[in-house]
Amino acid sequence: MNSSYDTQRLVQELLRVAPELQSEYNKMLKEAKGAGKSWTREELDVMEQLREKHQLPKLDYTKPGPTLVFEQLLVPFLLDLIRDKQHVQQLTRIMNWVEQLASSEIFAIRNHVAVSICEPLITNHQSSLEQIVPFMGVNTKKLCIMQFEIYRVNDNTKKLFGV
Repeated sequence: MNSSYDTQRLVQELLRVAPELQSEYNKMLKEAKGAGKSWTREELDVMEQLREKHQLPKLDYTKPGPTLVFEQLLVPFLLDLIRDKQHVQQLTRIMNWVEQLASSEIFAIRNHVAVSICEPLITNHQSSLEQIVPFMGVNTKKLCIMQFEIYRVNDNTKKLFGV
């Protein structure tokens, strides 16, 4: 992944790494079609000002961004993969990509991992952590551990992460 930050590129990269998610993403697109049309002119102006301030590429408000895609598609898919040992290669491939994101020099990309992958895993799926943590890279684990300060996690969860 190159150093420029483009939220839609993150989604496209995910679909390249995990093409198994393409049909679910297509469903998500269909459901989201026209979502950007419901925004008021003022809301769109604010979004455009933020985009310019942070020197981001033009955003397409009708497509779900990586936060939504990671939380609603990627995390459930990862949880499905850990339930069947036949999917170790798929899980490894995807988690290696997540580690690349977690290792990015760009804060916003690392933040997507922390907020959209780590946070749902440690807050809503603690019972699955024992199976997925071994597939996490060092930086992915660090981003998850940083979430411990915000959310109450039990001692067993801390132990899984070596804390």
